[in-house]
Amino acid sequence: MSEDDEADGVVFVDPPQDLLCGICHEIARDAHVTDDCGHLFCKRCIDEALAHAERCPVCRKPRCVTRRDLRASRQIGGLAVRCANPPCAWEGEAAGAPKHAAGCAHRPQPCGFAAVGCPARVSQAAQADHDETQLRPHLQLVVAEAAAASGRLRDADRQRREMLSSIESLREEITTLKDLARQQRDDMAALQVSAEKERASMRGDVLELRRNFFWPRAGSSFCGTVTGQGFGHRWRPQPYGTTPVQGAFELSDDGMTATKAYPGWGTVCHLSGLCRGKHALRFLVHAQCSTYVASTVMIGVTVDTYSTGRHLGNTETAWSFQGNGFRWDGVQCYAYGSACESGDVLGMTVDLDEGVLSFSRNGHDFGVAFYDVRGLVYPAASLCTKGHSITLLVEDP
Repeated sequence: MSEDDEADGVVFVDPPQDLLCGICHEIARDAHVTDDCGHLFCKRCIDEALAHAERCPVCRKPRCVTRRDLRASRQIGGLAVRCANPPCAWEGEAAGAPKHAAGCAHRPQPCGFAAVGCPARVSQAAQADHDETQLRPHLQLVVAEAAAASGRLRDADRQRREMLSSIESLREEITTLKDLARQQRDDMAALQVSAEKERASMRGDVLELRRNFFWPRAGSSFCGTVTGQGFGHRWRPQPYGTTPVQGAFELSDDGMTATKAYPGWGTVCHLSGLCRGKHALRFLVHAQCSTYVASTVMIGVTVDTYSTGRHLGNTETAWSFQGNGFRWDGVQCYAYGSACESGDVLGMTVDLDEGVLSFSRNGHDFGVAFYDVRGLVYPAASLCTKGHSITLLVEDP
């Protein structure tokens, strides 16, 4: 008898051989037949077999295709069966077996105490006797299950308390993190305020630096090097000069304009140097005398403020632009831009990160003049003609 027959609680009486499954050799359950060779199988048996190899398990014919055998199913439903649960004496056709099995009082089923661990299978008719004879074991099983359930409840309660404690810890950590984030925001805001104040202070310092570019002593003329508030200017007279004041300058009351007081080249230097970053300066060129000569005006930067030549153009450590449109590398001059006139604004932009220096006239950029400007450099200007002046234009940084 197959497992399916046991599940239905019936036994076939003298089953015919032509209705047996070709694999399990029991009455075919949900009978299926092969199209080509006509062999009969249980549906579950033939499906499992074809999953391993697509050929008939009996004759090994390849590409086996099956279908449900309705004729065999009707024949099997009419076969004689009897109840497999003694002392039940029921007999009938296989088609009526499921209905009988559902109501058979002698069919084994799990004990009513199976939920607490009783492994016995007893019929409905024998359940009362089983409960009476197994009363003590059943009580022991119930007590053991109650103890186990109590332990599970304690474990669940412990886990619940641990989870609540963990949640509370997480809440405290979240609160701490929020406080930290708030403190960081406050610190960042304070830092931004401080940085803005520092930038404002630096802008003021830059403005003061620009305003003091020609600072030495307002309304006076000077020779040599004059220092004050960290700034100073020096000039070097021409080698063929006839007086010790050939290079002297006069400064305006606001210290922004330097005017050539005597004929002959002289250089005024900013003693606060630049070593990094990009910087832009603008100079207003003006001739107070009747004759204006563009070649007698130079602006640029120099490395050494104590060894300037007659002018920036012949100072080996200087890079400059001459008012006649030429650029000087300290040794030679080269054609570069256009000549300036009185009233023009000459611009100078030095990018010490890139090492480039460029000049402009009235906003028109002449392009890069030098690519090798490095180190600590000092903005400077050279004038030759008496009465010529140069003014540093200051704008809000």
